[in-house]
Amino acid sequence: MKSQSRFGGCGPYRGSPTEIFDTSLALIALASHARDECIAMIMKRGASFLIAEQLQDGSWQETTRPSGGKSHVEWISTSAWATQALLVIEAFQKPDRPEIPRWFQFSSRIQMFR
Repeated sequence: MKSQSRFGGCGPYRGSPTEIFDTSLALIALASHARDECIAMIMKRGASFLIAEQLQDGSWQETTRPSGGKSHVEWISTSAWATQALLVIEAFQKPDRPEIPRWFQFSSRIQMFR
């Protein structure tokens, strides 16, 4: 919670500028704890940040290292991670969720290789 900006985004480490990619990964990592009220608030603020940063064409500005670069591959990747984060938030906030969605179990293993 201390690493989240007042706008809801996260950077690669505490105190760094917020990035779409880093915010998305943080939200995905927290998703399995979404029933905790504090975590749910963090996730809600993070989702608001992602939605506010979404571009008119539906994508998000790419996250590059160092920040501020241009990369078509990173643009696609960042947009995919942001989309996945919003889908995960929606899935975990359903009160009748019986178990972790099967698609999330698979995608969680994939993110270890990112």
